[in-house]
Parts: sequence; structure tokens; C-alpha cells
Amino acid sequence: MATARALTIPEIALEIVEGVYAMPVSERRPVLASLALVSRVFHNRAMRLLWADLPSVEPLFQLLSNCVSILDTGGGAWRRAYSLTLNALPPDNEIARFRELAGWVRVLDLQGQGMSWEWPYDRSCGGITMDPPSLWYLATSAGFAGLRVLAVSNVVLGTELRLFNSPLLQALTIYHPESTITDSYCGTLEVAAERFPYLRRLVWKWSPKNVVPPAAHILAATIQPLSVLEGLQDLCIDFGERPVYDNDIALLAGAVPRLLHLRLKFDMDTQKQGPSAQSLLAVAQRCPSLHTLRLVGLFITEADEANVATFPYVGNRLRYLDVADLRCMGESNAAMIIDLLFPFLDIEACRRRAAAAASRPSTGCWLEALDRIGTYHAARE
Repeated sequence: MATARALTIPEIALEIVEGVYAMPVSERRPVLASLALVSRVFHNRAMRLLWADLPSVEPLFQLLSNCVSILDTGGGAWRRAYSLTLNALPPDNEIARFRELAGWVRVLDLQGQGMSWEWPYDRSCGGITMDPPSLWYLATSAGFAGLRVLAVSNVVLGTELRLFNSPLLQALTIYHPESTITDSYCGTLEVAAERFPYLRRLVWKWSPKNVVPPAAHILAATIQPLSVLEGLQDLCIDFGERPVYDNDIALLAGAVPRLLHLRLKFDMDTQKQGPSAQSLLAVAQRCPSLHTLRLVGLFITEADEANVATFPYVGNRLRYLDVADLRCMGESNAAMIIDLLFPFLDIEACRRRAAAAASRPSTGCWLEALDRIGTYHAARE
């Protein structure tokens, strides 16, 4: 007769969790909430070591009462990595468990805590998204060392980012509230450059308006820390209701010459003093690896059109250009300037992107300029 074997605590936990997940969804949550009350076992080191026998830590995440989903994202042979989605902050009686599991998390998404930004929207920005008081509530001794994606709302001074000791972070999204002053933007970038030296993607949403009126060219005092992030490839900035000028674009292009993707949203100055063809020239010359460029607006001024014959042939290998609102006297000269700077555009892809954004209030003469550039391409073939 076979000898009965006592189940270990991990085996018992697996049996319980498997049984719970066999229940209808409507009955599952209350039972999981009850199971979560055993969180005090994590305060005993010997008990915690028993859980190390688990082939996967997914059941431990599932014991969190507010866990929406837990996805195994791979990892090394000896350590798995997970993407965790919660529908709220962990309650007080579960915070100890959350801190025990924090080292396994690569992407943490707290639903319903962020700010919406419809242009451009990218779901991959998902990460830790919550107000600073909540961030300190979730502080861990390891400082989220394994985190790869982070989104933080209501960043005022940039000190909120010091909670995260995440040197391997690759994607960062920052939202500033309405009370943010101009000096805070530079301070925030300085902290980001210090804490996340290997950052590859930055989405940066400024407050809608300035508390104190800024200088004429606001970027001059804020973007210098970007030059430290040598691995930055994808930059998206929403300047709110502030205008941006040629000098700003030139400074930005000089600070991050290795960019692959650049997207800028700003307020179009009604006096035709926003970005002009000179901005395109600066980007074409200083960002030779650029693949995608999106601007909310662009002026091709009378001076630009009068000097079209003097524009140099740059030959930047940009593939995708999107200008939400192109303002010019005639699309012919605008198309000629753009073709000199970016002769390798994928015209069909640019048309599709412009058509997909048809809900925008105005596209100016951008579609007409694309058609004209298309004829230049056809003539060269």
C-alpha cells in the first residue's frame, strides 16, 4: 500500500487557488479576498522560504484582492518576470504581501489612476500611474529595482521619482499638474536622468498653462538634462497651451541627436511665429537617425517660400512625417522644401496616418503637400 505524503504549504496553496479559479467568476473574488487574510505568513521568514518551492508565483499575486490580471512575461532561467494589473491600491492588510512580490514586477499598471492624453495615445505607456502620496505608500526597500515601465501623474518637483531605484527602467511617462512652475520641469528631467540612465522612451506632458509667464523660449531652460540620456530614442512632449519656436526645436534637436521618434504637441501662435521650415532644417541636420516626426503644426512662412532655392539638400532618411496643421501660401513650395530635407518619406504611410487622424480640427494643406511630394518621388523613379 502506498504511503501517504503530507502536502507542503506551497502544494496546499496551489490546491486552494486552483479550486478557487474553477469557480464562476462571480464567486471567485469574495473567496480570494478571504484567502488574502493569510498575509501575515509573509512576516515569518521561515514561512516565506516555503513559498520558494512554487513553480510559479502567479498564485501569490492572485491572492491580492484587487488583482485584475497577472501575466508571465518571461525572464531568466532562475527568475520569472510579471506584468501586474490592479484595479486599486492594495488595502492595508495586503501591503506587506505586495512589498514581498515587488521584486518580481516588471510592469505595474494601476487602472483608473492616470490622466488621459489622446494625442498621441500609446497603450505601451502603461506602468505605475498614481498620485505621489500613493507612491510613498507603496515604497519598498528594493525601490522597484526590476521595473521597466513607469508612468507617474501629478509630478510637481521631480522628487517623486526618487522613490524608484530602477536603473533598468526603459520607458517613462510623466504628467505635471496645473500648479507646476517652469523651474520644476528642469528639476524633473534632472532626477529622471540621474535615476534612469538607460531610459529609451520618454513621454512628458506639461501642465496646460504656466503659473508664472515663461520666458520667450521655454525649452532653453529645461531640456539640458536630456543630453545625458544617450540611449533615448523615443521622445514625446505635450507643451499644453504654450507656443514653441524655431530656436526651441533647434535646441531640442541638438540635445537628443540620436532620436528615432519625435512627437511634439504645442499651441500654434496665431502671429505665425511658431515652428517654420527652419525647424525642419534643424531636425534634418541634427537628428540623422530620425524615423518618425510628428508636429501639431508648422508654418511655411513667406520668407521660407522666397528662399526655397537656397535650402540645402540634406537627405535625412526620415520615413514618417505627420503635420496636423500645415499653414503655407502654397503647397508647391512647402512640398519642395520638405522633399529637399526628407527625400525618403513613405508617402503612402504618411497619407494613411493623416487619414487616421481625420478627427483633428484642421490639417491645413498637409494632404495637398503630400500629393505634390508624391509626384516628385514618381518623377525620380
